[in-house]
Amino acid sequence: MNDVVHGLDAAVCERRWCYPTAMATVRGNQGLRDALDWVRGTSRRVGGTPLLRLPTTVSSDSTVRAFVADHRAVLTTTAADPVPDGWHGVVLAVWPERDDLIDLADDPRTAGLCVVPLELVDVGAWATLTRPELLGQSMTPRPPTAVTPVTDQALRTLSRLVCHPVTLTSAPDCRDATAILDILRAAHQPFTAESLYAWALANGWRAVGAARLAELADDHGHRGTPDPRGHNPFDPAVVDLWRARAARGVW
Repeated sequence: MNDVVHGLDAAVCERRWCYPTAMATVRGNQGLRDALDWVRGTSRRVGGTPLLRLPTTVSSDSTVRAFVADHRAVLTTTAADPVPDGWHGVVLAVWPERDDLIDLADDPRTAGLCVVPLELVDVGAWATLTRPELLGQSMTPRPPTAVTPVTDQALRTLSRLVCHPVTLTSAPDCRDATAILDILRAAHQPFTAESLYAWALANGWRAVGAARLAELADDHGHRGTPDPRGHNPFDPAVVDLWRARAARGVW
């Protein structure tokens, strides 16, 4: 398993997405044909009904229409549509939003997932965790930047404190997350929204919680240096504990 996300728990990832995955990054009809061929072959192996999640501009493509005509059972929806009740099978997600992709990946009815991204950055975290089969001449997305070992320890502390499943929507959870980010920044521990999002996914958080943590990191970056006189429920010296745990490799 790729170690670019510090603290990646391989067992969590393997339990979370234990089905075939693929990605087609070649632009135009060739990438779409590669993806549909993969969906066709994988559906024959794992069964179920293929589900095509397509933008309206793609659903009328001749390649898609031919695929639908060749299958007696295939569902076509947009990202705005709920996944139909009773469905189970392989998904083709074309140009998915980052969080929508993770929701599809986490759906227990998903038996296989092929992604055609609009922008590689939207699938970086997912691809790092799944290592999908690259179709045709597809490129591997740039992996998210690793968090530092100290930041990893801080986020593990946060994960133990907040309610599960993690959403970071309650006032106490949001306060604790913001406070920990403040301490990390004051200790000159770098982090980005993308790296925290990837860490959260790698450590079992759902898409909503990972996205909220990324939003807090983005907000944090625009707030400037926190006022040391402001209220923080944690003793700033907790960073020394995180450093000690990181040095010992305590998980």
